[in-house]
Amino acid sequence: MPEELFIAFTVRGVAQPAGSKNSFVPMHRSFKTPFWRGVKSCRTCFGRTSTERCRKCNAQILVNTVDSCKKSGPWKKFVNDTAKLAMIEAGRQVIDSETEGRTGLIPLRLIAHFYQTRPKSHFRTGKFADILRDDAPQFPTDVPDSTKLLRAVEDGLIGAVFKDDCAIVRQTVTKEFGVEDQVKIEIWVIK
Repeated sequence: MPEELFIAFTVRGVAQPAGSKNSFVPMHRSFKTPFWRGVKSCRTCFGRTSTERCRKCNAQILVNTVDSCKKSGPWKKFVNDTAKLAMIEAGRQVIDSETEGRTGLIPLRLIAHFYQTRPKSHFRTGKFADILRDDAPQFPTDVPDSTKLLRAVEDGLIGAVFKDDCAIVRQTVTKEFGVEDQVKIEIWVIK
């Protein structure tokens, strides 16, 4: 199937992961008991959090789920802002904005190349400080993994480049060392 480049741009900065979540039960400070939340049909407790369990509706313990990486929210927003700016400069509109209300989305290919700067420990010292050590790794195999980095980029592109990331049917992701921390993004339309 032929593909056509829709937009390509670079987001400068240290990429942050997304996808890993932490869940916890919030406890009441004074009573040291979990909060409860009722079901919609219960007139006694729906819409309220309480330390007392409602016996009428068999209320459930309230559980909060948050992203493990605190920096992923600002990173997604930065990706979104950069993508919006690139779309304006290219004179493009959000893909699938014309299919509003219909089920079919235009299939897309997302290519993301993540680059991170090498740490100083990969280089020699003294007057040879600009030469790589012999045992320096060729690729960054440390955390975060490339799929979690890609998840944050996909989430950041929603609303700026495409309506929903489920339209992405093909993905290519690389993680390499580079001169500067950045991610190069390409969106291709599959025809």
